[in-house]
Amino acid sequence: MLVVLFGAILVSCSNDLDDVSSESNSFFNINQGNKWVYKKYESSGFGPSTYSNIIDSVEVVGDEIIEGLNYKKIRHRIYWFANLQNENFEYLRITSNDHLVDSEGVVKHPGFDAEFSYSFIHNYPGTLVPMGETIYQLQATQNEIVEGNSFIISNYQGNFTSYDSMFPNNHIDYKYSEGIGMISNHCPSVSGSYYYEFRLVYYEIN
Repeated sequence: MLVVLFGAILVSCSNDLDDVSSESNSFFNINQGNKWVYKKYESSGFGPSTYSNIIDSVEVVGDEIIEGLNYKKIRHRIYWFANLQNENFEYLRITSNDHLVDSEGVVKHPGFDAEFSYSFIHNYPGTLVPMGETIYQLQATQNEIVEGNSFIISNYQGNFTSYDSMFPNNHIDYKYSEGIGMISNHCPSVSGSYYYEFRLVYYEIN
């Protein structure tokens, strides 16, 4: 419960409702037909993460108008031991200030915008009592090797500061590369040391 809650809170804590931008000079490429394949890794926090035999196969399959705005329709197919387990969709667009946002206005990544930041107070579930704060900020670019491939990474990182000694400070990462998309993410739980990561293993970009 806490693992899911933490991921959901951190993903959904920044908003951007500007009009959609031209994609010609964008940090992002969400053209129809683009494909990305990710492996999911998990760790209990005791020792390194291990491959969970879960694959997320992602493809841009079309367009969708939502409240007058044009979004790209992104299909996720989740496989476990090569067997299709689930199919779901998300909807993404690029704003006039080149932020990548979903259909709720959540900023998935701010692109080149190093000045963008967002802070969010987390309450204990079902209460108005604060338990901590997350501040999102784009980190300096760096080279990183993911699944044997080298990328220039732009990490949109959320740093969680706990108000409760029972819950450790932590961070969540959304690592993107210009013109390619998400390379990896890192999503921890509030309590305990469990975390999971999705890591890019294959992509086709139009």
